[in-house]
Amino acid sequence: MAKLDEKDPRWIVEERKDGTNVGGWHWVEKDMMPWSRERLQQLFSGMQLINDPAKSQTLTITGLEDLKGEALVNNRKNKIIPSYELEIRLSWAGSVEGEEAKGKVVLPYVSDENSDEEPEANILWYGTDAQQCDSVMCRKQ
Repeated sequence: MAKLDEKDPRWIVEERKDGTNVGGWHWVEKDMMPWSRERLQQLFSGMQLINDPAKSQTLTITGLEDLKGEALVNNRKNKIIPSYELEIRLSWAGSVEGEEAKGKVVLPYVSDENSDEEPEANILWYGTDAQQCDSVMCRKQ
């Protein structure tokens, strides 16, 4: 055992002039929102959810409209800990029997806490007369 104030070169963690976090020992937090925005845009843009020529139905996600919240990656003692709470807004466009429609899909709370649950999704639909529909079950009047 080392005596008080006796330096041992085998010590892993020591004060370093360059500030290097040796072995990822100290807590480090990195903002992942820019990466999340880019990745979600890549994943959702152009995603075709319905393509049924027999029924003349199509539905395509046209892009990521908005992303709010936070996405972080923490590193402590060389353990990686992801954390995220996001509100995701996607825009979509489609057609049914030749009639065009567009709208939004809102996922109000996507989090690491509820990753094993079915996410809540709100569907907003704007028909040709620009009426808004605020639920999954609604239909154009």
